[in-house]
Amino acid sequence: MRPFLLLLAGFGCVAAPAVAQTVVLPSAQTASTIAREKAVKDAIAEAALVNKMTAINGANDGDVLGFDTRARKVRGTPFLFPGWAMGDAQLSTSAKPMAGVFKFDAYNQQLRALRSQGDSIILTPEKLQGFTLRPTGSDGKPMERHFELLPSSLVPDVPVAYAEDLSMGKELRLLKFQRKTVFSEKPDPAYSSGAPTDAYQTATQYYLRWADGTYVPVKGNKASILATIAQRQATAVTAEAQDKSKARTDAEVGALVQRIDARLAAK
Repeated sequence: MRPFLLLLAGFGCVAAPAVAQTVVLPSAQTASTIAREKAVKDAIAEAALVNKMTAINGANDGDVLGFDTRARKVRGTPFLFPGWAMGDAQLSTSAKPMAGVFKFDAYNQQLRALRSQGDSIILTPEKLQGFTLRPTGSDGKPMERHFELLPSSLVPDVPVAYAEDLSMGKELRLLKFQRKTVFSEKPDPAYSSGAPTDAYQTATQYYLRWADGTYVPVKGNKASILATIAQRQATAVTAEAQDKSKARTDAEVGALVQRIDARLAAK
């Protein structure tokens, strides 16, 4: 017997057939499509956290700047890392870092935040004190890269500059400032297609930052770093000076400063 629903009509009751619900089970191909779409939506959902930054960053007062997304006729990329990366932005208006999806423009020294709408915004230096990026390394695992805002007068002709913290110390830190610039290459006579001859190049400067806020430029090698530290803390570098091993890579010089910082912190 078919089920009926009783509908009140005035003083009487009118019988009406119930509407049965049909459930369609997805096929294997449809399920795969749904899974892919969910993965994309999940990635965008993580970027939705950046929407909070829009309000904090002043979307209606001119603090959020637009940018031209058209491809430039320059060989290379202005970004420090080629793709978007998960990370955290430390804003002056919040004690807690804000999570999101970011790209660092090393040419303009600007951090771009991906929004859930698919576009991106630039976080202005008035609000952005530092940030952490987690790009994927050559081993397929995320790398933790920390950046801090440098004093406006530290780098000549660069009013806004962010440097990577290679040692994360308490008393002493080693910072690496990288800025991309554009230079013109010599035209290649083998080509006459009018292809661009400009390219990005990266300029690098290392700094030692003491806990009192003093910044001292150094070269990214063991000898320069030890000689500079010895001017203020000679005993702290004695053990490292006796060690004849080389420190050439960022990881090696960063570890060197970490060891010295540990000795300074233990005093």
